[in-house]
Amino acid sequence: YMAGSSGGNFLLLKYNSAGTLQWSRTYAGTGLGGGASSVALDNAGNIYLAGVFTTGGGTNEWYVVKYDPTGTYLGSTPIIPPFGSNSPGATGIQVGQDNSVYVIGTFYNVTAWVVQKLDTQLNLQWQVDLPNGGGNSQPAAIQVDNANPADLFIAGNTAGCGGSYIQNQL
Repeated sequence: YMAGSSGGNFLLLKYNSAGTLQWSRTYAGTGLGGGASSVALDNAGNIYLAGVFTTGGGTNEWYVVKYDPTGTYLGSTPIIPPFGSNSPGATGIQVGQDNSVYVIGTFYNVTAWVVQKLDTQLNLQWQVDLPNGGGNSQPAAIQVDNANPADLFIAGNTAGCGGSYIQNQL
């Protein structure tokens, strides 16, 4: 699977092992434009996209979109930035062995990396803000530890944080 944007919409492409395109889907959301930045699959083969849309008010909202293995749309949810902040969007998504969905991204004016756990119906279960010390810090990826599914690994860039690194536990 491949995720990105097309004409300001989320774009999902499915290829077979020979590299032949099987199908493509777009999701327009409610914003003026945006795109998917990450894709993940659950145990049943359902596909989750994470990304951002710019709203009519000029703010950005994270979105998570879900499709079944044949590309049928199953649902979506906006993740509204806290405290009226803006967001460069969700930068990573991962699905755990129990099919819990984990999303990571940032919100402007909050100076935090944000990790959210969603259930299979895309309902928020919890959110953790990980202070990043300001600067140009950006999370890039999230991974569930298969050996210990209660643990998450988060990777990103802490440039411009004056040597301050995230040190927190979920």
